Amino acid sequence: MQLRIKKTLAVFAVLVGINLLWSIPNMTKSGWHWAITPGFTAYTLFSVAYAGFVWWAYGPSERAVAMRAKAEAKKAERRAQRLG
Repeated sequence: MQLRIKKTLAVFAVLVGINLLWSIPNMTKSGWHWAITPGFTAYTLFSVAYAGFVWWAYGPSERAVAMRAKAEAKKAERRAQRLG
């Protein structure tokens, strides 16, 4: 499986899990209607947008590759500073 797919599915799974945990209190109330509240809707939209960003960030576009290279350079610099 490609790294891009793994990362996106992992992010999406975590965000869906958080969304479910956030909805459980509403599910225990009488008259529960799938817990479709403004907060649920906003968090769902945020989750989809963030998963889309992760999908893009691990993609082959020049801008995404440059962003990953910059992040890796920062990590290497911090690692070198820690090691002395």
